[in-house]
Amino acid sequence: MKRVHRWSTGFLDGQDGFFEASLHMGCRGKRKTLQEAEALPPSKAGFYDAVIVNAKSGLDPFAPEAFQTLRRKFTCPVSLFLGAAQPEVMPPDAVVDQMHYVFKREPFRDLARYTLSHQNRRKILPTHLSCPLAPTWRRWTSRNAAFPCVPLACETNQTHDVFFIGGSAENRFTERERAWSTIVKSNVDAVGGLFSIDGYPVPQDLRTEKVPKPEFKRLLMASRINLALDGIGPFTYRHLEVFWAGAFCLSNASIDVLKLRAPLLEGRDYVSFTDTTDMMDKIHWYLSHDDARNTIARNGRQAFERLYDVRAHAQEIAHALGDA
Repeated sequence: MKRVHRWSTGFLDGQDGFFEASLHMGCRGKRKTLQEAEALPPSKAGFYDAVIVNAKSGLDPFAPEAFQTLRRKFTCPVSLFLGAAQPEVMPPDAVVDQMHYVFKREPFRDLARYTLSHQNRRKILPTHLSCPLAPTWRRWTSRNAAFPCVPLACETNQTHDVFFIGGSAENRFTERERAWSTIVKSNVDAVGGLFSIDGYPVPQDLRTEKVPKPEFKRLLMASRINLALDGIGPFTYRHLEVFWAGAFCLSNASIDVLKLRAPLLEGRDYVSFTDTTDMMDKIHWYLSHDDARNTIARNGRQAFERLYDVRAHAQEIAHALGDA
């Protein structure tokens, strides 16, 4: 019922929320299931100027033949929205050959890392996941224009040194366990921890429980350094939440190689670390250099405003779909 209510009111959340909000702001679109799209009669299928297939719709994005029914049905250009968190996930040439564009969540900056033809690499247009602290809307698109945070975290009285909270599961998120284990054994004032996903036995000294959004926001705002640790992919909700809040972001270096729709610069907008020794060195240094830490936190908020610009991304999507 909660999902139905959110869709009926036009509220967009989840990983695809930013892209969907931008799509609805830039285009007059209709959302259909794969089965509904395949069942459209030719007279109605010919009405559309463009089709975007969500890779989570049920089609196998790695099977070229999976798109044949849709391509026979629609004579307009067909594009693919690839919302996989891992930057390395990319269909083969035989699929991308059939696509007008591939809207890829947080791809590699170096497109040569994809085993695609030069022409197909040029079809990759970066997008990114949504920020839970900046909700977006399908119907009331004017609400997507500004996401204020006053005062910024770096302008408040911060009482904790380091904050992170996130999930952990079997054979996943090992970087989180390694990093947080190092934190709790150190002499910094740390708050947070790891909660269990699917019953995974998180070590007791690392364990915490999920907290409601208001409490999560309070802890984020009250912490001098916020960790953004690898999840299923390198760029997570946590990055956007920290940038939104105007807080200091210390991230795994895996995000340094990503191409976002607006650039994030390491050392200006956030700081990254390569291993736990490097992490602790940077934690101690930035805890003792308030001005440098707060400058980066403010820059991160400014970067968020460029990155999380629904109207600008709407124009990018509309331009891409209209250049056939």
